Amino acid sequence: MKNFKRYRDQEIRFQDGITGIVGNNGTGKSTIVEAILFALFGLQGTGLDGNYIVSSFAGPRDLCEVRLDFGLDGNTYSVVRKFKKRPGSTLHEARMYANGRPFSEYAEGVQNVMQGIQRVIGMNPVDFKNTIYAGQRDLLSLLESRAGSRKEWFMRVLGIDFLKKGSMDELRAQIDGCEKEYGNLQSRIAELDADGAIKKQLRALEGELKAARQQADRIDREIADTGQRRDAALSERDRLQRAREEHIRLQGEEQACLAGIAVLEADMADLADQIAHIESSRTEYERLVSLEGRYQELRRLLPEIAEKKNEFERLTEKRGHLCDLLEQHEGRRESIRRDLDRLSQDEDLIADLFGKVERWKELEERLDRLRGVEPEYTRLREDLSRHEERFRHLENRVLEIRRDIAALEDKSLALASLQGEVSAYDELRAREEILSRAAVHAERVQACTEKIEEDAAQLRASDADLAALSRQCEGGDAVEQAIADREARREELAAEVSACAARRQAAHQELLKQQARLAEIVDAGADGACPMCHRSLGEQYADLVAELEEGCASLQRLLAGLETEHRRLSGERGSLVDELSRLQEERSRYRNLQEQIVLCRSKRGHIADQMAKRQAERERHASALREIGIAAYDPADHAALTEQLRELERKRVMADTLRGECARLPHLYEERRRYIHEVRDYLTEREAIENEIGLLSYDPEEIRELEREKRVLDAPYREYLNAQAELRQKPVYEEELETVSAKIAALHEEIREIDLRCKELAFDPEHHRQLSKEHQHAEEMHQRLQKLRFSMEQLPRLQARREEKHESLGASAEQLLRIREAMEALGFDDSQVSEVEEMVRSLDERLSALAGEAKAISGRIQVLESESGRLRQALARVEGYRRASDALLEEIEMLKLTRKLIADYTVYLLQVVRDRIEGETGRILGEITDGRYDSVLLDDDFTVLVHDAGEDYPADRFSGGEQDDIAIALRIALSRFLAEINGIHESTFLIFDEIFGSQDEERRNNLIRALRTQETYFPQIFLISHIADILGEFSTTLLIELGADQASRVQENG
Repeated sequence: MKNFKRYRDQEIRFQDGITGIVGNNGTGKSTIVEAILFALFGLQGTGLDGNYIVSSFAGPRDLCEVRLDFGLDGNTYSVVRKFKKRPGSTLHEARMYANGRPFSEYAEGVQNVMQGIQRVIGMNPVDFKNTIYAGQRDLLSLLESRAGSRKEWFMRVLGIDFLKKGSMDELRAQIDGCEKEYGNLQSRIAELDADGAIKKQLRALEGELKAARQQADRIDREIADTGQRRDAALSERDRLQRAREEHIRLQGEEQACLAGIAVLEADMADLADQIAHIESSRTEYERLVSLEGRYQELRRLLPEIAEKKNEFERLTEKRGHLCDLLEQHEGRRESIRRDLDRLSQDEDLIADLFGKVERWKELEERLDRLRGVEPEYTRLREDLSRHEERFRHLENRVLEIRRDIAALEDKSLALASLQGEVSAYDELRAREEILSRAAVHAERVQACTEKIEEDAAQLRASDADLAALSRQCEGGDAVEQAIADREARREELAAEVSACAARRQAAHQELLKQQARLAEIVDAGADGACPMCHRSLGEQYADLVAELEEGCASLQRLLAGLETEHRRLSGERGSLVDELSRLQEERSRYRNLQEQIVLCRSKRGHIADQMAKRQAERERHASALREIGIAAYDPADHAALTEQLRELERKRVMADTLRGECARLPHLYEERRRYIHEVRDYLTEREAIENEIGLLSYDPEEIRELEREKRVLDAPYREYLNAQAELRQKPVYEEELETVSAKIAALHEEIREIDLRCKELAFDPEHHRQLSKEHQHAEEMHQRLQKLRFSMEQLPRLQARREEKHESLGASAEQLLRIREAMEALGFDDSQVSEVEEMVRSLDERLSALAGEAKAISGRIQVLESESGRLRQALARVEGYRRASDALLEEIEMLKLTRKLIADYTVYLLQVVRDRIEGETGRILGEITDGRYDSVLLDDDFTVLVHDAGEDYPADRFSGGEQDDIAIALRIALSRFLAEINGIHESTFLIFDEIFGSQDEERRNNLIRALRTQETYFPQIFLISHIADILGEFSTTLLIELGADQASRVQENG
C-alpha cells in the first residue's frame, strides 16, 4: 500500500492459519481489509469513498497505489490499482497479471480488471461482503434483510436465479418464436394454396402443355420432310458447284499456261541478250590477261618501299616535334630577356618616385588626424540638422493648427444650427418603432387571412371527397352481412357434408355386413345351421334369405340417395366458396374505401386544426395591434415617417460628426501655446551646438583638398610598390634563363642526328608516289579482269539454260491444247446453278419459318413447364410448410413441458441447497455454543430458524451475541458452499471485523475453536479486534500502531 488512507508505504505478507489484526481504535485495522476490497473491486459496489482514498499526507503529485498478490488453483494472480482524485478529474488505473504475465483481455482497465476478478473468484463485491468478509456493523446483514430480497440474494449467489430466470426467459422466447413462426407458416399456406387453387392451376397447365407438345411434334415432322428435300437440292447444287469449280480450275490452268508461255519467251530473249553482251567483252578480256604479270610484280615491290616510307615519316614527325619545342624554348628565352630589361627600368623608376612616396605618407598622417575628430563633428552637425528639422516641423504644425482652429470655429456655428433641427428626432423614432411593430403584426394578420382562406377551400374539397366516398361505401354493411351469412352457411354445409359422409360410410359397412350374412346363409343352405343361433334353418331359410335380400336392396337405395345428397351438398359448397371469394373481393374494395375515408377525415381534422391555429394567431396579432393603439396600419404614412427619420438621422450624424470635431478646439489652443514655448527652447540649443562645432577646428573643405592631392599621388605610390614587388623576381628570371639556354642546345643536337638518319634511308617520296599510282591502276585492271573472267565462265551455263527454256516452251504449248480439249468435254452451263440455288433458298426460307414456329412453341412449352415447375415447387413448399407447422406444434408442446419441469427442478434444487446449508450452519453453531444450538432451518424465504427448547425460532428472538454466533456460522457455511460450487478447493479465506465485542470469554474461546476447525477449508482466516485478551489465540498477529507522522505501521508477531 502506498498513500492509501493511513498507510504511507506498507507491505504485508499474510501467513496461513488464523491471523489477528489488532490495534487501538482509529489506527487503520479495517483499512487493511478495505485495501484488499479496493485492489479486487475498486470503488464500484465496495462502499469506499473516492474522496478519502488518498492519504492526507500525500503530496500533490503522489498517487495512491495498492497491489494484491494471491494464489488460486495453482496460479498466481496480481492486481495493481493506482488512484488520484483531482479537482476536475479522477485518475483510476487498474492492471491484472496471471503468473507474471498480463491476464489476456482483462489485463488493463478498471472494467476489464473487475470482469477478470469476477471470472477468477466467481464473486462480485456484494457477494464477497456477504460471505468472505464481514465488516463492522455488517455481520447481521443477511439476518436483518427483507425476506424477499434475502431469498433473491441467495438464489442469485447460488446460481439458481440464473437457472430459473435465464432458462425461463429463453424458453419463453423460444415458444414465442415458434408460435410466431407457426402463425407465419399458416399465413403462407393460406396465401399460397387457398382452397386448393394450386392443384387446379396445375391440371389446367398440364392440358395446355399436352396440346403444345402435339403441335411441336407436327412442326418437327414438317421440318424433317422439308429438310430431306433441301438435302437433295443441296446435293445437286454441290454437284453443279464442283463442275463449276472444275471449269474455273481449267480456265485458271489455261490462263496460267498462257502466262507461262509468255514468261518463257521473255526469258529466252533475255538470255540471248546476256550471251551477246558477254561475247562483245572477249577482246577486252584477252588484253587484261596480258597485263596481269606487271600487277604481280608491283604487289611484290610495294611492301619494301612502304617500310622505308613509314620510318621516314616517323623521323620527320619527331623532327617537327623537336623543332616546335626548340621554337617554344627560344620564345621563352626572349621573354625572359625582355623581363630582365624591364626590371632594370623599374630600378630607375623607384629612384625617380621616392620623393612623391614620402609626400603621400605625409598626407596620409594628416588625414588620419582629421578623421579622428570627424565623428564628433558629424554628431554635432546631425544634432543641428535634427533641431532644424524639428523647427521646420513646429513651424508647419503651428500653421496647420491655425488653419484647423479657423475651420473648427466655422463648424461650431454650423453645429449650433443643426442641433435645433434634430431636437424632434427621439419623438419621431419612438413613433416609427410603434409603426414597425404594427407592420409586423399587420403582415402576419394578412398572411394568416390568406392561409385561412386556403384552408377553408381545402376543407370544402375534403367534405366533397368524404361525401363521395361515403356514397360509395353505402353497400359495405350489406356485403359484410352477406359474407357472414355465406360463411355460416359454409360451416353448416361442411357439417352436413361430414354427417352425410359418416352416414354413407355407416350404410356401406352395414351393407357389407348384410351381404356377408346373406352369403353365409346361402352357402349353408336350407339344411345348414344359422350362423347366429346355430340352429337348423329349415323352413325359415327362404324367409331369412328374402329378408336379407330386401335389407341389402334397401341399404343400396339408401347409399344411392346419400351419394346424390353428398354430390348436391359438395356442389352447393363449391358455389358458395366462389360466391364468398367474390364477396371478399367486394369487401376488400369497401374496406379500401373506408381506409380512404379515415385518411380523408384525418386530413380534414389536420386542416381544421391548422385553420383554428391560424385564426388564433390572426386574433393574437390583431389584439397586439389594438394594444399598441393602432386601429388600421397605413404603409404610406409609415414610409413617409421613415423617410423623415432618415433625413433627421443624416443631420444627426452630421451634428455628431461636427460635435466630435469641435471638441478638438481646446486641445488645439493648448497645443499652439506649447509649440510656441518649444520654438524658444530650440533657438537656445542651436546656438550652443554651433559654438561646439567652432571649437573642433574641423574643416571639411581642407579634408577634400588633402584627399584630392593624395588621389593624385596614389598612382605613383602604387607604381612604386609594384616596381619593388617586380624587383624581388629578378634572381628567379636569371636562373630560368640559364635552364632554357641549356635545353635549346640539346634540341639542336637531337635534330642534327635525325637529319643524318634520313639521309642514310635514301627514301624518294616522288618515286613512291609514282609506284603507288601505277599499283592502283593495275589493281583496277585486275578487278575488271576478275569480273570478265566470271562472265566468260557463265557463258556455257547461259547457253544451256536457253536450250532448256526452248524445250519448256514446246511442252507448255502441248499442255494448253490438252486443257482446251478438257473444257470442251466438261460442257458446264452456269444457268443450272442459279435454278438449284433458287430452290435451296426457297426451302431455307420455309425451314426458317418452321424453325421460328418451333422456337415459339418451344418457348411456350418452356413457359408452361416453368409455370408447372413453379406450381409444383409452390405445392411442395405448402406441403413443407404444413410439415413444419406440425413440427412446430410439437416443439411448442415440448418447450412448455420443459418450462414446467425447470420450475419444478428449481424448487427441488432450492430444497437441496437449503438442506446442505442448514446442516453445515447447525454443526458450526453447535461448536460455537457448546451444543446448545445445533439445529438450524431455512424456510422458503431463507429466514434462519434456530431450534431451541423443542421449537424453531427466528434469529431476532435471541440475544445480540447469539445473533452474532448465528450470523458467523451462516457466513462460514455459505462460504464453504460457494467455494465448492465455484470449484475453489484451496486458497479460500475468511475475514471477520470486530466479532468478539458481544461475546463473553467462554463464547470467544468457543468461536476461536470453531474457526480453527475450518482451517482445513479456509487456510487463511483474518480476525480484526481491539480486545487484548485474545492475542495469544492467533497463529500470527499483526499489530497496528500510529506513528508520530500520523502514518500507520504494521508489526508482525509470530
